[in-house]
Amino acid sequence: MSFIFSFLLAIALLLTPLIPATAATPSASFLLTSPNGAGFQYELSAPNPEQPVTFQVDGSSDPPAAKLYGYLGGRFGNSTTIITFPEKLVPTTWDENPIKLSAIAIGVSEGEPTGGCGILYGYYTDYDAKGLGFYFNQAQSSPGQDCGDFGVTTHYEISAQIDNAAPSVSLN
Repeated sequence: MSFIFSFLLAIALLLTPLIPATAATPSASFLLTSPNGAGFQYELSAPNPEQPVTFQVDGSSDPPAAKLYGYLGGRFGNSTTIITFPEKLVPTTWDENPIKLSAIAIGVSEGEPTGGCGILYGYYTDYDAKGLGFYFNQAQSSPGQDCGDFGVTTHYEISAQIDNAAPSVSLN
C-alpha cells in the first residue's frame, strides 16, 4: 500500500508546476529626472519609523538601503529609476510620509551646492506597493530651511514637476 501511495505522490509532483523558492518582493518604482540637464544631488530616506522603506537604483547590484544618495544631470545622466521596497504592504496617506526625497541644486562646473533645495514626500496609494504618489513640501523647501541631511541652508526653492500617474518627479 505504501508503494502505491509513494508512486502516486511522485506522479503528482511531476505533474505539478514548479513553484519558485522565493516570491518577488513587492516594490514600486519612479523616474527621477533633470530634463534640462541641471545638476542635482538627491537623498532618499524613510523618515517614518512606522513605515520602513528601502531604496535601490534600478539596475544596480547594490542591495536596497535605508538611505540612498545620488546625482542627476551633467555627466551623471538626466534620469534614473528608483525602486522602493516598503516593509508594510498597506496604502499610506500623504501625511504618513514613508518616503522623503531631498534634492539640492549643484553648480554644473564646480559641483558645489548652489543653495537651491526641494523636499518631496512619497506615499503608497495601494496595497502591495502597487501605487506611488508624491507631493512637494513648500514649507521645508523655503529659504532659510535646512535641506535634508546635506548640511546646506536653502537660499531658493527649486521647482519640481510631479506626475503621480507615471509616477515621475522632474527637478528644475
